[in-house]
Amino acid sequence: LIFLEATWLLCTFHISCNVSKHFDKDIPSEQSEDLDNIKKDWETVWRSANHAMYEINLWYFLKTWSTLYPTTVSYLNTQWLDRKEQFVYAWTNNILHLGITTTNRAESEHATLKNFLKCSTGDFLKCWQDMDNQW
Repeated sequence: LIFLEATWLLCTFHISCNVSKHFDKDIPSEQSEDLDNIKKDWETVWRSANHAMYEINLWYFLKTWSTLYPTTVSYLNTQWLDRKEQFVYAWTNNILHLGITTTNRAESEHATLKNFLKCSTGDFLKCWQDMDNQW
C-alpha cells in the first residue's frame, strides 16, 4: 500500500549530525565558544514551535552568524532551509507523527534484524523463513 498523500519528513537526528559536521569543519577549533553558540542557535531555529517564532529565531541566527561564518550560513540556506517544511517544528507539529522525528528506532530494529539474519544479501524467501522461524 502506498500513501500518495503522505507527508515526507526528514530525520532531525541525521540533519543535526550533518550540520554539526559542517560546523566543525567550517569553524576553527579555537572558536569553540562560537561553535557551541551557533549549534544552540541553529537548534533554536529548527525547534521553533510556530511560524512567528521561526521567523524571529531565523532572523536572529542570520543576524548573528552571517557575517562571521558566511559559508556555514550559505550551507544551511541551500541544503536545509529550503526543506524547512520537512523538519522544522513550526511545520511538522501540524502533521500527525506521534512525536517521532527521527529514524533511530527503525534503524535500531533494522540492525537487530540484519544481525539475526546474519546475512544482508539473502533472497526474500530465505529472509522471510528465517524471520518466521524466529518466533
